[in-house]
Amino acid sequence: MAEEATEKSLISTGTATEQQDKAKVHGKIAEIDKSPDEIINRLPPNSLTRRLFPTAIAKHLQQYELDTIVIETDFRKNVLQVARNAQLQAVEEMYQDFLQKGKARVQTDRQKVFFELLQEARKHTEQQISIFLKDVDEAYMRLESIKHEKLAKK
Repeated sequence: MAEEATEKSLISTGTATEQQDKAKVHGKIAEIDKSPDEIINRLPPNSLTRRLFPTAIAKHLQQYELDTIVIETDFRKNVLQVARNAQLQAVEEMYQDFLQKGKARVQTDRQKVFFELLQEARKHTEQQISIFLKDVDEAYMRLESIKHEKLAKK
């Protein structure tokens, strides 16, 4: 037991160089315990570690840039949507105008066709009336040509 006590006292007291080494080790441990941002800040600006593990300020800047891009994208999307709606409305108005003109043209053509059919029907009716009147005149002429009294009365 006495040997263990002397060993512990030797380890705890140690030489000056050992104490310096222990101080260095404790300093390194304390350095490791520091926040990662402090360690990363001491690295060169273009180092791989610094790019992979950005500082809090760099993270905030990146987030700000990302938010700005999202806002710009949403704004452009809205502008494009308004422009697309305006174009769609213009196409719809053009289509409605085309339909109205087309309907007017169709109605005009239909009226022309019906008028032509009406004219043909009138001509045909007039021809039939003239034929009928000729037949009636011929029948009266035949009646007048008949001299028999009984037949003439019919």
